[in-house]
Amino acid sequence: MDSDDISKPSRFLKQMTYLTEHPEVDVLGTDMEEFTGSLEIFSRKIMPYEHDDIVKYAKKRNPMNHPTVIFKKSKAEAVGGYQHCAYFEDYFLWMRMLKNGCTFHNLDESCLYSRIDEDLYRRRGGISYVKNIISFRRKIRKLGMSNLYDTWWLIMIQSSVAMLPNSFRAHIYRTLLRRNEVKK
Repeated sequence: MDSDDISKPSRFLKQMTYLTEHPEVDVLGTDMEEFTGSLEIFSRKIMPYEHDDIVKYAKKRNPMNHPTVIFKKSKAEAVGGYQHCAYFEDYFLWMRMLKNGCTFHNLDESCLYSRIDEDLYRRRGGISYVKNIISFRRKIRKLGMSNLYDTWWLIMIQSSVAMLPNSFRAHIYRTLLRRNEVKK
C-alpha cells in the first residue's frame, strides 16, 4: 500500500485469521474504498470473492486490489516474484501465480482506504501507457492465460480509454470501472 493509504484497524487480524482458517489460500485481498485528498469516499472498489470468479475476472481486469493483498512469499517466489512489466507488475504476478495453480480469495468487505488523485488517471493515459498495455497483454497471451481474440479486444478497449482526455478517462474509472458507487 502507498504511504497515504489507510488500513482499517482490524484489517490484518481479519486477513490473518482467514488465512489461518483457510490454509489452501495463497493470495488474499479485500475490497477497498477510494477517497480524494479531502478524505471524501467516492467509491468502493469491489473485487470477485471466490477463486473461480477471480480466475474469470482476471482474464479481463486485475482481480486483486494490490494495496490490500497478503500472499505466501514462497508461492510468489516460485513464479519469479514481481517482474518488470511497467504499470502491471502486480497483475502480471497474479496471472503467473494463477497459471501456477495458486488459490486466490478476496474478503467480502473493505479493509482499506485508498487515496486517489488526478495523477492516477494521468499515469494511465498516453501513447507510452498504450505501449505498456500491449506489452502486458502479449505476456498474458504468451502465458496461455488469454486467447488471441481477447488479447486484441482488450488492447483495443484499454488503448481507447488511455487515449481519451484525462477528464473523460477519470470519469470512466470512477463510474464504469467501479461495481459499487458509494452513495451519500
